[in-house]
Amino acid sequence: MLLSAGLLSALAWLTVSAPRMVPSPTAPLPPRSATVPPSPTDPATRTLGRVLHGADTGMALRAAERSLGRDHPEIERVRTLIDQACAVPTTLRLDGRRAPDARRDPARVALEQRCAGMPQPSLFVPTADTDSPLRQEESAHVDAGLAMDALRTADTRRSLVEAWLRAYRSGALPQEQIFPDQRRLLPGEAEAVILVVAHWHECARLDACGPESLLTLEVCALHGCPPGSDLRQAWHEALSPRDFEAVEAVHAWLRRLQSTAP
Repeated sequence: MLLSAGLLSALAWLTVSAPRMVPSPTAPLPPRSATVPPSPTDPATRTLGRVLHGADTGMALRAAERSLGRDHPEIERVRTLIDQACAVPTTLRLDGRRAPDARRDPARVALEQRCAGMPQPSLFVPTADTDSPLRQEESAHVDAGLAMDALRTADTRRSLVEAWLRAYRSGALPQEQIFPDQRRLLPGEAEAVILVVAHWHECARLDACGPESLLTLEVCALHGCPPGSDLRQAWHEALSPRDFEAVEAVHAWLRRLQSTAP
């Protein structure tokens, strides 16, 4: 089974390239899962979520730094999310996508306005950040129990991706529990799915999945989406129905798994 065009495009984008998307087949947006997380209660998390919704990203970030301290561990994490979103207009220009596009242009213009005055983000990604555990030491033994323990407690985007892929390599993932249709992911699918899920995980953690979030505008500027889309709707538009189902299933399963972490 070949990886669908939508999921391949998502994988390419999440490693900095912004490909031309093939529109996914029209399909209704499925009902929202009962596993949608509650809004965060931690004051620092709420503060940083507001940064991603602020009309002036630079001003909102500076206010968060004054409130939490520049050395707060979450500040750098949010800076990374901002850099990736603010790099999209430049990525689109470098990719040659300059023709008017009614589905992408509103989000692109909003990003340009929100990111005005921010330092130009680098488009360079170190090799260590793009090498997948699926491409490293393929013959190395991976302890299934340790892999699942790491996945259960993974919090950052990078740790989540690495833990998922190690669990996949070890055969520890209970795919029969994750996917009601009993599908089995190929290596490329396992990698592409978790990259989208990890992006979704960040928005859920910060309560920054709404239409005005930088994370939503990032996806809409790259792939196009209807006005007023939240992040879930944006990914539904970008992916094929089958790939969207896989992303939702993994996202819901991971939330259940991590809710049992000590």
